[in-house]
Amino acid sequence: MPLLNISTQQKVLPRAGNKETLSLDEKRVATCSLLFAGQMVGFMMARCLEVTSLPNCNWKLVALLKRRRYDETPTRISLREKRSVRASEKEFGKQKVTTECAKVFQTELGLGLVLANKSSGQSLLMRFTMPTIMSCVDSASAENVKRTQLEAEALIASLDEIQSKVGHVFSLPCTDRASSNIKAENDIGSQSASAVNCHFLCQVHKASQVQSKQFDHCERHISGLLHCALAMRGAGTRGELRKMLFEIIESRLSIHLGEAPPQYAEHRNCVLDLYVNGKYNQHGKSPQKRLALQRCILSYFFPGNIQDENVVEFYVREPTSRQEVLSWYKQWAIPMLLPSVCPIYPRSRWIGGECSLNWAGLLCSFHNLLKPLMLKFGAPRGFPAPAEAPRTSATLHTFQSGWDCVAVPAEVRPDESHESEHQTDAPDLEAEGWANSVDYNPFLAADSERDLLDRATGNVDWQRLNASMKLRAARWADRPDVGAALICMRSCMEPCLHLMHSLLELASLKFDRKQQSLVARGKVRDYRVVAVANLTVRVFQMINGKFRDTVRALPLQHMTRRTRVLLFRMLSRAGGGINMLMGRDQGYPFRLFHLLLSGQVEKIFQDPVCLYDELTTKLLMKFPDSKALTSLEGSSVVEALAEMISVDIAGVEARHAAARRINSIRSCQAHTMSFESLSSLTITRSLVKHRLDWLEARGLLPPKEKRRRRREAKEKKFHCGGGAWRAFLHLKKGGFAKSKALSPLYQQIKSQGLQEWQDLKEIGKMGTVSSRAGHASFGKRKFAGKKQLQAIAAPKALEQQLCRVAQACSQEALRDKEDWQQTVASVAKHASEECGRLVSLGHAANDGGTPVTNPAALLAKSMAPSMLPLSLSGSMLSRGLPAAEVPDTEVDGLDGSNSGSKPSMLSVECLPPVAELVKDGMEFFSTLPNRSGLLKELVEVTQSQSAMRLHCDAPSLSGVHRGLDFHEQECCKVAECVCGKHVTAQRIHANLVSLFRPFLRVKPAAKAKPDADSARQGSKPAVQKGKKPVPRLFMEQGLLVFKFTKLPPEGQMPSFDTSAGWDTVCQEPLADADQDSGQGVEQSHVDESIWVHVSYANFRDWHFSFLLLDEQPESQVTTDGRQLTVLRVPEPSIFLRDTVAFKQRFDLKFAWKAAMYIIFVDDSELAPLDMAPEVVEVLRLASVPELLVWKATVGCSEVCFHMW
Repeated sequence: MPLLNISTQQKVLPRAGNKETLSLDEKRVATCSLLFAGQMVGFMMARCLEVTSLPNCNWKLVALLKRRRYDETPTRISLREKRSVRASEKEFGKQKVTTECAKVFQTELGLGLVLANKSSGQSLLMRFTMPTIMSCVDSASAENVKRTQLEAEALIASLDEIQSKVGHVFSLPCTDRASSNIKAENDIGSQSASAVNCHFLCQVHKASQVQSKQFDHCERHISGLLHCALAMRGAGTRGELRKMLFEIIESRLSIHLGEAPPQYAEHRNCVLDLYVNGKYNQHGKSPQKRLALQRCILSYFFPGNIQDENVVEFYVREPTSRQEVLSWYKQWAIPMLLPSVCPIYPRSRWIGGECSLNWAGLLCSFHNLLKPLMLKFGAPRGFPAPAEAPRTSATLHTFQSGWDCVAVPAEVRPDESHESEHQTDAPDLEAEGWANSVDYNPFLAADSERDLLDRATGNVDWQRLNASMKLRAARWADRPDVGAALICMRSCMEPCLHLMHSLLELASLKFDRKQQSLVARGKVRDYRVVAVANLTVRVFQMINGKFRDTVRALPLQHMTRRTRVLLFRMLSRAGGGINMLMGRDQGYPFRLFHLLLSGQVEKIFQDPVCLYDELTTKLLMKFPDSKALTSLEGSSVVEALAEMISVDIAGVEARHAAARRINSIRSCQAHTMSFESLSSLTITRSLVKHRLDWLEARGLLPPKEKRRRRREAKEKKFHCGGGAWRAFLHLKKGGFAKSKALSPLYQQIKSQGLQEWQDLKEIGKMGTVSSRAGHASFGKRKFAGKKQLQAIAAPKALEQQLCRVAQACSQEALRDKEDWQQTVASVAKHASEECGRLVSLGHAANDGGTPVTNPAALLAKSMAPSMLPLSLSGSMLSRGLPAAEVPDTEVDGLDGSNSGSKPSMLSVECLPPVAELVKDGMEFFSTLPNRSGLLKELVEVTQSQSAMRLHCDAPSLSGVHRGLDFHEQECCKVAECVCGKHVTAQRIHANLVSLFRPFLRVKPAAKAKPDADSARQGSKPAVQKGKKPVPRLFMEQGLLVFKFTKLPPEGQMPSFDTSAGWDTVCQEPLADADQDSGQGVEQSHVDESIWVHVSYANFRDWHFSFLLLDEQPESQVTTDGRQLTVLRVPEPSIFLRDTVAFKQRFDLKFAWKAAMYIIFVDDSELAPLDMAPEVVEVLRLASVPELLVWKATVGCSEVCFHMW
């Protein structure tokens, strides 16, 4: 157990608990746990290798799998300083300790051994998990990353020797996309020629980036939500907001007698489905009961038209006073509309953003209550005069007014040198609202807030800062497009939200237990490496459905073209981001496991070799045909890989959060926690958690006892007394909460000195006498407000609904709990049966009665108490092995006895007895006569492992290029063959980038010359950011569309015969006409245009993700007479990378030209059926010319291309 208190110390150590040695004992136990774990895992693996090497053993050690998951995070923590200490400190023997913000690495190391028995046709996967290894580095460089990973593997005893004797070694690291991690893993893989290194990148980080990019289109609304949340951090804000909200509803409330009209229920239910949705929750558990009650109460108290911003209608069946209805609203409706203050939108977290949107969206959708509430809260006296906005670099809301930049031809546009002047003087034109400028700008308060921080003392004027936050929140809520933007954001984030939560579910231990339960019941299980690819397909289907459906929660006033375009941009960005960042899931190695585990082995060998990754290439080198790949050895390796591969580092990130939380708790009102203590605590916590999960799966964990109080609760002391002040509060029926409000009246009575003051003094004296006699001073105080709230009950109709809803939610929660208990019970039962079979192997006898002396059976019996055996073979691959692989005389299990079972694979999760060894070891250390030296050495080992690793001391990388034995092609990255005869797809992409990059590149700002004062002071001039051109801003905001037009081929120039006469020359056109008429219409050129929306752009490598669009025959005209081209998203929606789109959709035997269009936006109203975001209208961007991106010739043996 982790040494968190003295009682735990007494359980581990034989002596009584000692506070002085608690920290040292914690470090000693952690060091022993880590060392014993490495030694035990190495010993068990070496023992398996030794047994399989014996001549009379039928088992063979097939492969060794190493899984590493690691990540780093900056943490402020105490470190031992390695610099030279001063002479004064040396005299007193002091060692300097400093508090720094260091990079903390956490590494999760897992090992797997694959064993196979050809005589029985069975295989075995033995899995080992090391405790979490924590190290500290000064920088996350590739050299430091490599050193930390090699040090983690060095803890396993005899690992290098075992690797040299195993036929197949697979290294399966999983990290985020940091360049240092990729560089370090490439160097580690290059050092071992025999090992196969397959580096997986975290899918959760990719999904998080997609969601962040999706909300770039609503950046200002995200800032507004943050301002709302930060303005409500003060104490008592929720009560103040509820009071304001009650006053607003009280002024708008209209009570009607009768039944509520049913025509408003559909829109209200759509709003509640959007915002009061318990499908996802940031804490892992969905509060179904709370949300169901909230939905029921809101539906009861807001039965009318919630789109009406002036009147709140309420219907009663019986005559009821207005005060009683208001009391119902105060106790029931207000807490449901405002359950808390606004949650902070988590920019740096994976989940939880929907909570902030639900809070603001619910208030905005119900009678637009968000606007008056925030105006009353943030700007009760109105908005001050706006300050002059600082001149910044050009952004999308600072280019020329209206659509002039679209209509002005390129030859009459202003010169490039004067572009910045026009952009700077332009009005505020935001991407989703440039037609109507609103008085909200996060930069307005920048100048006024510069003096909030006193640079000399470091003090912050918090009062002015809070007032500024409230003012910004009020300005944001006053925008006319807040409601539509919140609905669009909440609706469009659903696919990404489903992707994120599904990935986190795949990363959990619950997924493993569910799959193991399926196998125990004889069903087919799933693997993470296969499930993540299927999940991507489902998310694309959800995005396609969002394109077709209308958002029914939108009110009528927000059903405009602007809202539809925002929906289209956000959905397109989500699909393009998933295609760009996670599209590789449809290629190798994910496709390898999908085809193998589904029994489609032949398709692997039909795919081009350029699509293979390193794992697939080297695996097929060892198993070159389908028969070898589906053999016992090949299928065992594939299933073991599918079980061991991890596609996320969510567990490591969760431990980062736990480490930061522990560091904050232990550093509160104390010295900053040392890294040695944090590392020791992390090791013991990970060891205990893994052990408890293992015991639960084996069914050995006792049921949890109900938490009991450590000591009985004592009665609260009642402090009482007399005095005029207490007598005054008692007469006014006020308590501590009302003392501040009643204090001026008391002071007025006291200053006047009238008879009332004398009476209060007399009553106070009698109260003092009563208190000294042991009685209450003035009797039991009764609070009028509290009594009134307690007397209020819900309406009968509502009370019955709440009872039914609560009962249904409780039954559903009970069913979920029972299902999980049945899952764990089935896993424990299956594990117990397999473990009992392993134990009985040593007691088996042959036909002559002689005990079995099979070393493998004896080893299995000895290791059975540390094993969690579970069947792994739930795939089509293991069920569909060729009959030749399984002899007729099959033997069951490890003992060699006859049976008729099918070949299967057993996954054994081994738990070395580290906890028992640590306890016995600490008892042994305490009995040694001179144990101080050994215990001191344990602490020194902890200090050496916790010392900061410096980049300057790290060994340099080997520099060996991994491409000597394998080089990953571009085809593997895009999951499509774009090489060989398809290389033209890459060349047309190069043409497109080289032609349009000058219009998209950020122009570097001119270097500012330092003035005379700064030159004398030696300060550097301020760095100015480059200005983004208008097409670049359109592309970043998802408003850019490319039109590719196919042109007729340019034939070769005709050759003329100078000796021919006029009659011969005149006959040639007639002959050509006859030839054309004989060939028919097939030779005539057909005009073709391909429209693509740039949904995602990577401006580092200039690769794009396209959404294909279909041109519609109908056209529209703007109010000023410009022609609009109508485009529609095809069914199903198709997202392709640029090179893949050029290969699949373009006939490169013809010439192609490209032109830029932008999506047209205005505030024109649309019908509800036209609000599906599958239709957009585009305008030609005349500032960028139409360019020829591909030039081809028909009739030549090879295609001619030109690079500009």
